[in-house]
Amino acid sequence: MTDACGAVEFAGPFVDALSMDMRFTLCNMGIELGAVAAYMQPDGTTLDWVKKRTSRTYNVPLNARVGPP
Repeated sequence: MTDACGAVEFAGPFVDALSMDMRFTLCNMGIELGAVAAYMQPDGTTLDWVKKRTSRTYNVPLNARVGPP
């Protein structure tokens, strides 16, 4: 058995249309790929989900550029 390493990012119109439950499921499937991390850029669906579950103030920079230009 080899050690798991790496990460996977899910993005695109298919991901944008998913419910939060499906996003959680898809990220959990990252482990099946052998990844140690799975990521989706937060969007309006994510923020709506968070807003319903917290009273704390938070800031999420949407569409923030990550990685090389």
